[in-house]
Amino acid sequence: MELVEIKTEIPSVAAKIDHTGEISCINFADQISGETNGDQLKFVVGSNPMMRITQKTRIYLEDNFDRIILLGKVLLFLGYFVYFGFALSYHIGDEGSWRLIGCTILGVWITFWSLLKKTRCYSGWSSFVDKVYDEYAKGKRSLIVRWCLYVAMTAFMVVYVILFVARKTPENLRSLVGLFGFPFLLFLYSNNKRKSMVQVFVLIIGMSVLTYLGVIKFVVETVGRALAFCIGTSPSEGINAVGNMFLHVPESVMLIQEYLPEMTPSQLFVTYAGGMATVGGVSLVIFMSSGVPAAPLVAASAMSAPAALAVAKLCFPSHDEEDTPIPINDGKSLAEKISFLRHPKSLMDSIILGIRQSISLVVQGVAYVMTFVIILEFVNNTLIWFGDRIGVENMTIEFLFSYVFYPFAFMMGAKSEDCLFIGELLGIRTFSLAIVAYPKLGPIMKNGVAYRDYIGNSVNNTWTAVGNDIFLDNLNHTLVGGVIDPRSEIIATYSLCGSASFAIMGLIIGSFEVIVPHRIGEITENIFRAMIAGTVASYLTACFAGNICKLTVVRILFHLF
Repeated sequence: MELVEIKTEIPSVAAKIDHTGEISCINFADQISGETNGDQLKFVVGSNPMMRITQKTRIYLEDNFDRIILLGKVLLFLGYFVYFGFALSYHIGDEGSWRLIGCTILGVWITFWSLLKKTRCYSGWSSFVDKVYDEYAKGKRSLIVRWCLYVAMTAFMVVYVILFVARKTPENLRSLVGLFGFPFLLFLYSNNKRKSMVQVFVLIIGMSVLTYLGVIKFVVETVGRALAFCIGTSPSEGINAVGNMFLHVPESVMLIQEYLPEMTPSQLFVTYAGGMATVGGVSLVIFMSSGVPAAPLVAASAMSAPAALAVAKLCFPSHDEEDTPIPINDGKSLAEKISFLRHPKSLMDSIILGIRQSISLVVQGVAYVMTFVIILEFVNNTLIWFGDRIGVENMTIEFLFSYVFYPFAFMMGAKSEDCLFIGELLGIRTFSLAIVAYPKLGPIMKNGVAYRDYIGNSVNNTWTAVGNDIFLDNLNHTLVGGVIDPRSEIIATYSLCGSASFAIMGLIIGSFEVIVPHRIGEITENIFRAMIAGTVASYLTACFAGNICKLTVVRILFHLF
């Protein structure tokens, strides 16, 4: 058999002539490019059994690709649950088994949520919510609905305070001083006082939501949209505010990263001011390990989200003349300038992008935090040196500002004899971190539990005050640091549960400098205002705790957690 060339209109065609005179040909270029027609394919496959089997297999896989992938996922899912059952039957009760259960529940929820988002039910619900928001967020309907909410929520708070606070625990009413005093001070610091007057009703909504959060729990997206609708903000602001309940500043901002470049200055201010008012889940665990009960910490973090949204709008109100800064036009698109925010195109691209984003955020954040901490340490050492010259020991910023924060602790409703100690903790939180303040509060709260148990067991149990310490005579035990009033404990717990500090200012600047570098100028200009707003938000939650919390409930929570 020999190969000969045959002229044809189709390029790259070879013909094979054997001794029987039959000719078999195929356009190999077309076959490679996937453009082979049916007659050619039938001609070749019919003469080669292996190619016929291969072609049928390929066609079957292409036609049933989705079903095969679904079958594989189902088998993988069932296989994991078989493993899960064997793992629990083999070893249960230790820390590893609880970790496995927790991860399994999280994985099932993620799977369920991803499947739900593909259904018509979810798309219908999402479109319905968007339609309702668009319908009632503008125009006269919005004003009518909001005024109805204002009246209803104000009436609810007034009735609640009269029935459950003024009549039963009138001493709690002193927290109302801070509840109205802190917003007034923040109003004086507003960048637009005329617009801030309009935002007074935002506080009504925010305070009402604080009250409701003492009773019910919310889902992140639902609460975010509800806050956005009630207060009249964008959904991204609402979702970010609720995300701050559980995440640190960089992670919560990543929830709405696609909105950041086009946010107005007021909307952008809400994102990092909200981060100042709340703490992430990891921080809550660290606070609990210092001896502070879990229940008030979680409640404080949840309540700070609507409070932060309210005070941020009061401190930096939005208006129609706001301009959104854009990058300098040098021929590059916005997406090219802000490559950090691009969407991944594949699983591997998502992994690589996540690694790059994490490295950038961590490096920038740590560098800025370290810089601010070093500066504060330098100032503290300088003050200590000056204090030694006049015989005052340990004259740090925290020590000096314990007197500055004294009236704030009193406005929140703490006992006057405890205000200096709480003021010192507030100074530590502001000029250092909450993670430094809570270890000083935790032992005092443990002392309080031991002291009240000791006194409650018998009327003959005596004690002796030794400076700030308390010596339990019958137990021959000393409570180092003494105790504070239970109501002061809960106020301190709530007021410290936030991230408003100079160190976190550095973290926010570093994070946003990576995500939206073209807007870092306005962020640095307003970062101190954001810290004030975050501080006031946590103080407002403490005022609510001091106003509505009953001491019996507080004591039960401290014993349980």
